[in-house]
Amino acid sequence: MKEINIKYISVFVVLPLKNQDKQKVVIKGGSLKIDNEVNSIILTSFNGKLSKGIKLQPFHFNMPGNNRHNELREDLKKVFEQNNKKIKDEISLKYAEKLSKLIDNRTGELMLIFAFGEEKSLKRIVFWAFPHDEPIQLQTDRDIPRIAEIKNAFSKNSHLRKGAFFEVITDQIGRNDLIKGILVDTSAGKSMTASNYWLEGFLNGKIDMLPTRGTNQIIKGIKAAQIKAKTSEEKSSVKAAFYSILSGSKKNTTLNEISYLLVGDAKKEYLNQMPKSIENDARFTIDIEEAKKKIKSTIFILKNGIEVHFPNNLSIDADDYIEENELNRIMTIKEIIDEEIYK
Repeated sequence: MKEINIKYISVFVVLPLKNQDKQKVVIKGGSLKIDNEVNSIILTSFNGKLSKGIKLQPFHFNMPGNNRHNELREDLKKVFEQNNKKIKDEISLKYAEKLSKLIDNRTGELMLIFAFGEEKSLKRIVFWAFPHDEPIQLQTDRDIPRIAEIKNAFSKNSHLRKGAFFEVITDQIGRNDLIKGILVDTSAGKSMTASNYWLEGFLNGKIDMLPTRGTNQIIKGIKAAQIKAKTSEEKSSVKAAFYSILSGSKKNTTLNEISYLLVGDAKKEYLNQMPKSIENDARFTIDIEEAKKKIKSTIFILKNGIEVHFPNNLSIDADDYIEENELNRIMTIKEIIDEEIYK
């Protein structure tokens, strides 16, 4: 993610009140003055630099029907579109109250952090929720968590947190913008299945089926890079990027990570084909079978250097073309997107 500065932070103590309809929701917390100490605690995580092993996962808002309405989405757009502290105060408090009604005693007390930042036209909102086994200590002069409590949350409890990232480029906000976000739920474990109260309740979203879509996006980018590649170095980098997918060396990757294999104009064109969003940093598993659907030919390179091309739309076995005693002389088998790579 691009590094941007934090402009607003609010912090709340959220008590579990699920199924306690008669219990009045009382939220302690509010906006926090941003200084060097606060920045040193939060800024790294705000810019998506998380502890090793913490994964980002794309999700999209539930927007049923023709009106494509989602309350959280609309509230976040208000924050993005209006530079107004009062709106930020109201909306951050609203979702602290909402979270309180979604959790019970099994979840326990939470600290909810709402942060907003911007850099020119790029704006970002991040939610963090941290579990606490013990009551959260408040500042003496107001009902807001102490700085020490926030610091402990990002260190001691860094392995147990939930989060959500949202970004927009303000001059591009429209009806179809802000339909996705990036989810963090470290308590979900290897399954990456987020807690229901966080994903479905608080965020009102569903996990994206990214592997197939992400794979297609990468293939699209590499094909565009291939066209732009002019120098031998650029062409070699395109080959390396493509083979990293089918070989499995980049089986688990991100859209941005593939760009590191490319150079020059090939890299620029690849990045031009990528969506301009934080989804580019979301890790997913390459769908190798989907990638193979985009391949036009399989090439057998024999030991004597002869290349034998087989169009993938032919259901003919290689034995029909290469004599049996020649098969053991094959050095490598390569699959490619387009035979232009070899010209």
